[in-house]
Amino acid sequence: NYPVDKLHIADDDDIEDPYNRVIMVDPEYAKGLPAEHIKDTPIVVDTDGYIIDGNHRAYQAKKLGLTSIPAYVPYEEITEQKIISEWSLMRANGKLARGFIISIFDRAR
Repeated sequence: NYPVDKLHIADDDDIEDPYNRVIMVDPEYAKGLPAEHIKDTPIVVDTDGYIIDGNHRAYQAKKLGLTSIPAYVPYEEITEQKIISEWSLMRANGKLARGFIISIFDRAR
């Protein structure tokens, strides 16, 4: 679970989104989300508390006074250098089919 007070929630204040998205929450839609749905459906949040998916759930969780909600959070930033480093290590250990990670990285660009 992720603490609600650590999330950057688009409520009455505009938030600076590091992904250059316009974050708009429809309060009427959010009001219709039951607490059970919020507790059963994890949001996706980055390591700094910016919500990738689940802005309405986080908004309503705050309005309901929930202190934490389920969330998927990456455990570290994945960079091109990290991918290359992991690829090299796995290849050296014979645990990688040649070109596998590179093809995944190319598709993500």
